[in-house]
Amino acid sequence: MKREIRIYILKGVKIDLENQSKSEYNSLIKVHAFYTNLKELYDSFDSDTIQSYSTVASHIQKDGFYRIRDGKYRYGESFESFNEITITRALANRIYHKRTSISLSDLILKEASRISEDGFTVFK
Repeated sequence: MKREIRIYILKGVKIDLENQSKSEYNSLIKVHAFYTNLKELYDSFDSDTIQSYSTVASHIQKDGFYRIRDGKYRYGESFESFNEITITRALANRIYHKRTSISLSDLILKEASRISEDGFTVFK
């Protein structure tokens, strides 16, 4: 009997639309992380931004993924805020052809309301 190895894939997206001081372009930061232990992954989050471990585990068991909006994840030595984080479970000895999307419509609508009709002026 084959042993199925579970891999938890974390995808984090952060869009910096507010900070124009570094350059004239906005920045998009994507993070991918892979874990074999869900508890270790869970411990990498700020406790105020994620539900309990049992709730996260049951969502992943039921739906195959768990999504967090505006969460803080330990990236390197410190916590970093992300607009959206998705945790997906995969089995290591299976082949997947699956497309996942990240919903950013709220951020785009927010930013579109700040831009004038000429497309260049940004309202504060």
